[in-house]
Order: sequence, then C-alpha cells, then structure tokens
Amino acid sequence: MHCTNCQSGLRANHFMNRAKYVALVVLLVLASSAVAEGVSKFWEAVRQGNTSEVRALVEQGADVNESGGNNETPVLVKAAKEGHLAVVELLLFAGADINAQNVKGTTALHAAARRGHTDIVQLLLAHNADHTLRDKEGRTAESIARAEEYSKIARLVSGTGAALAIYNDFAPLGITAEKFQSAAKAALVKRGWTLSAEAGNSVQGVIARRDITYKSEIRLEGTLVYFLFLRGYGATKVNYLQNLERDFTHELKRQP
Repeated sequence: MHCTNCQSGLRANHFMNRAKYVALVVLLVLASSAVAEGVSKFWEAVRQGNTSEVRALVEQGADVNESGGNNETPVLVKAAKEGHLAVVELLLFAGADINAQNVKGTTALHAAARRGHTDIVQLLLAHNADHTLRDKEGRTAESIARAEEYSKIARLVSGTGAALAIYNDFAPLGITAEKFQSAAKAALVKRGWTLSAEAGNSVQGVIARRDITYKSEIRLEGTLVYFLFLRGYGATKVNYLQNLERDFTHELKRQP
C-alpha cells in the first residue's frame, strides 16, 4: 500500500539530517579556521562582539592585551576594527593598552578610522589614544581616514581636531549660517564660556574649571553641527558638550 505520509516523513527527516550536517560542517570550519589563525576563545569572542562572553572571560582573568590572528592583532584593535563599541568600552575599562599595535603597526584608532566607526574613534580619543602613531606604512589615523574618504573622522583625529566630539544633524530646524552663529554664541555664553574666536562656520570658547582650562568649538558643516573639545586642554568631560548641544538646540528653536 502506497504511504504518502510515510514518504513525506522520510523526506522531512532527510532534510532535517542534511541541515544538521551542514550546520556541523560550518561549525567545524569556523573552529578549524580559528585554530589555524592561532586565536583563543577570548580573541574569538572579541571578534564576534560577544560582550557577555568577553566580560565573563575578563572576570576569569583573560589577558586584555592578548594578540591573535595572522597579524598578531591585539583584542582591542580587533574589536575596534569590527565596530564592537561595547566590547571596546569593556576592554578599555579592564585596562587594555589603548595604543597597542599589531605586526603591521595598526592601532585601535587606525582600525576604527579605516572602517568609519565614528563612535569608536570618539571613545578612543576620549581615552587619550595617540593620534600621531603611524603604522608600518607610515600612515596615521588621519591619513587613513582621508584615504577612505571619512572626512569627519579625519577632522576628529587631526592634530588640530577634537579630543572629544559629539554632533547632530539640524536640517529639520532649518539651520543657516546666521542662525548657527546666533545660537552657538548664546549657548556658550549661557554655560559660562568666554567667546574666544568666531568665523562663519565656527564659534570657539574657553572656560576654566579647577585649574583646568577647556577650549571648545561649535562648528557647522552643511547641516551638521559639531560640539568639540580641542586638543591640549587637559581632561575632557562629555557632559559639557551635551549641555552645549542642549542649549544650542534650544536657542536655535527660538529663532524665527
């Protein structure tokens, strides 16, 4: 007697077994690839951006300056390259060497700049990453960013750029150069900054806090507005910039 249900069941089992086989092969290939590259469980967790696994391994004593892969890449550089912001933060908090380099001289800042990870670039700069370091080909993070046409990152990591920055797009508020100037000045003055320089697309201010002098800039690029701490002025506090952004937005909305 012909059994349609039996044949359907056999086909279903066949496909299920085949799927399990393919999945097993993929896992074996990934595992053998990791072994071939000479990487550890910790390095692999960093590569995958598995924050919980990375945290657990760090708590178990994993070396946050461990290197692996074909280029002996430090875990921080790998996390920055892959765009894993949370992992980068975790590694920095655990004491990873922010300026560690692989055999090609690549740092975390180089890697993030090459891949266009602005948030990671900002984080690294806020932790005083050395923007002047060069890789084995003589490239800085700035030259790498420019080569990849990431102009915003290039400005962040340039010697005259920002040590810390946040930005926002104010196109919905109909920003113009005139409105920008008015709102930027008002925001700086409201927060106690002394105006120190101004141009069509830039307003700068200085402020002293507990013997530390901060120098900031509010800069207009198209419809993007950057709130920056300039280099060479002591420690940086992101809340200062967030307050400036908040007041700038308020002032801009008040304008006709």
